[in-house]
Amino acid sequence: MALDDEPIDTGVVMRVALGPAEVPADVVFSPDGRPRAIRLVNTSAKGEFR
Repeated sequence: MALDDEPIDTGVVMRVALGPAEVPADVVFSPDGRPRAIRLVNTSAKGEFR
């Protein structure tokens, strides 16, 4: 997926599983539905936000 590098003020975050290993990631979508960023999720930290 191609990401847009323009700044956004608001967006929607959707948790997804990437690839055959199902790596958890958050994808940030702008209000017009375009994907703007991908953030890999650290699942090894219990109860910690990183």
